[in-house]
Amino acid sequence: MWRKYGTGFFHEARQWIDLERFLYTFYDDHKLIEDMMDQILFLNMTVAKRVLEEVKVDWVRTCEDVAYKSGPLISPDMFGKFIVPRYKQTLTFFIAQVESKIPESP
Repeated sequence: MWRKYGTGFFHEARQWIDLERFLYTFYDDHKLIEDMMDQILFLNMTVAKRVLEEVKVDWVRTCEDVAYKSGPLISPDMFGKFIVPRYKQTLTFFIAQVESKIPESP
């Protein structure tokens, strides 16, 4: 059994550059944000594919540190534009992995 506590796209990317600069980048450089999110997606999927070849995974969990005590760090619209599509791809990938392992009934 393998368990990975994954970090989310926002959570991971905010570790790469300082938080204030990262937040301004959501407004100033959409291409860079898209590239960062795509790179995290690629890394996560590459690791997941390799792990799933060798190990039975019971569950997958992720987290997003996208808010502070005064509210969210980015708007719901930005979360929907930059992050939700990658979660959809991630979910589709894991659903396909599960469905491919369900034996057909006789």
